Amino acid sequence: MKKLIFTLFICLSITLSMSGSIHAQSESDNLLNIWNNKDGKVDVKINYNNEIVTLFESNNQKYETKEKVSKDNSIVITQYYKVNDNELIALGSTKTYLNQQGNRLNIVVYQNNEKIAQVDLQNNQVPLENSNNLLMKSTGKTEYKWFYQGSYNGSNKILKFTIGAITAALAGSIGGAAGGALGYVAGEIINEHIKVVYWHQKTWVYLMRTPGSASYPNWIQAGKYKYQTSYYRDAAHTSLIRTVTRIDG
Repeated sequence: MKKLIFTLFICLSITLSMSGSIHAQSESDNLLNIWNNKDGKVDVKINYNNEIVTLFESNNQKYETKEKVSKDNSIVITQYYKVNDNELIALGSTKTYLNQQGNRLNIVVYQNNEKIAQVDLQNNQVPLENSNNLLMKSTGKTEYKWFYQGSYNGSNKILKFTIGAITAALAGSIGGAAGGALGYVAGEIINEHIKVVYWHQKTWVYLMRTPGSASYPNWIQAGKYKYQTSYYRDAAHTSLIRTVTRIDG
């Protein structure tokens, strides 16, 4: 009888130990599942170094992600944390690779060097008008002006990826950097469950000319470009999400 009780105790201990290990592992098996099972809206903030911090709940548990997007928008590092009494408990990280080839965008997510998600997206871009309308001109010894190059429309299907990945995808689609403003656009896309985002982008190039120079009176490029992109919820561009303006150079 004593032998039977001892055997049952050993089996029970092994069972409890194994179930505890499985529970701990299941939380980090696929970190993307935590994000995809989130409840309600997310709260996005952008730190001074362009780190994207997102707060959300999943199955009544609070979580936080911290994300960094590479300068060329090709890699997103996402750190996952569980929030308990304002304490951050590290769960692990994922690395998202974005490969833009023409109008096609391939997104692959890895965790512990294993692929956990992949999708191919089509970026639909339609060039519109080209124009030489003058936006601004400053006078003096050297003259400057913004030369309006034209605009185009585009669209992109947005699937269940993190804020950082969506930010990088949008930035790559319009040929720009993943700045803070795009992080807030991505947050609104997630909170409103927008599956397809549409945009209209206008572009300008900064020109200059100096009296007495060899090139005068011709205008030459002054090394700056201006991009104004408006994001919409609908193809008719009647429901604006946000407008983002950036200057390169």
